[in-house]
Amino acid sequence: MIVYIEWEDAWTHRGWVNKSDKGEGLMLVKTIGFLVSDDNDVVRVAMAQSDDNDGYEYVTSIPRANIKKYLEIDVKGLAL
Repeated sequence: MIVYIEWEDAWTHRGWVNKSDKGEGLMLVKTIGFLVSDDNDVVRVAMAQSDDNDGYEYVTSIPRANIKKYLEIDVKGLAL
């Protein structure tokens, strides 16, 4: 199954910062990929899936609490 997920991720700041520096806040990330697993805590999405549907490559683990939008994309019946 293919999924589209919008989720908030942390920013990384390079160099020195002051206590008063509020930073950039959270960054909204958009991810599309093969659903590897989905449980109460984490959704795992991969960029590539093997022919036998048992192997995955470049897997991103997304904390469920960070997910703002989650859509399942049905690709069956599409002319590929």
